[in-house]
Amino acid sequence: AEATAKRDAAMDAKIAAVLAAAGEKKTGTRARQPAASMKRQRPPKPVRPSLSEQLASIGASAGSITDEIRKTHKLDDHHGTASGKPLLRVPARAFTVGKLECRYPSPVQFFADQCTYIFNHPHESKQITMEMYYRDMRQAVLSEGTRSLRFKIDHLLDKFTTPGDYNPHDRNHYITIGLASVADARAVAALGRVPGASGSASGNGRSAASMLSGSASTGRLGLSS
Repeated sequence: AEATAKRDAAMDAKIAAVLAAAGEKKTGTRARQPAASMKRQRPPKPVRPSLSEQLASIGASAGSITDEIRKTHKLDDHHGTASGKPLLRVPARAFTVGKLECRYPSPVQFFADQCTYIFNHPHESKQITMEMYYRDMRQAVLSEGTRSLRFKIDHLLDKFTTPGDYNPHDRNHYITIGLASVADARAVAALGRVPGASGSASGNGRSAASMLSGSASTGRLGLSS
């Protein structure tokens, strides 16, 4: 009996020693793990393009649509005008014809003898191709201050026949092309064939959206501030 007791005591001592060793391993110092991660850096906010850049982008898109419309309807072939590449194409911010204002202006193309653009009628679902010959323009002024080319056509236009829309004899009725920037106004003047040009504009065409009557005459255009 005494021998058995000693044997049990020895066994208990071994078990206690094993448990103690296991406890030390479990509670021992662990290697420190590296920090999970640093705060993620946020990507920089995109820089918003300027108004001129936005208008240029919109103008380019609208220009593609306009070109497609002209090709589809063979407008160049029908009118026999605007042949070749334009000397200058600039975005526009507004068009007016008399008391009508176009809210969605297309780019304006300037050729040697005319400028062309698309006027979206504000009250009717139609697009009007404006082909304005420099020689038809009266009282034409290109202004850096208002960033616009303003002039009169001394004739009724066949796409603007509703009474009061455009009356060439009304002193308050003009055709206005609102340009996107002063730089665009200067670029138009620098062509030398439109506002700001030395000498009179040339060309044998007739302004369309189209004139019902009257003859064309040469008008000299000036640049004002």
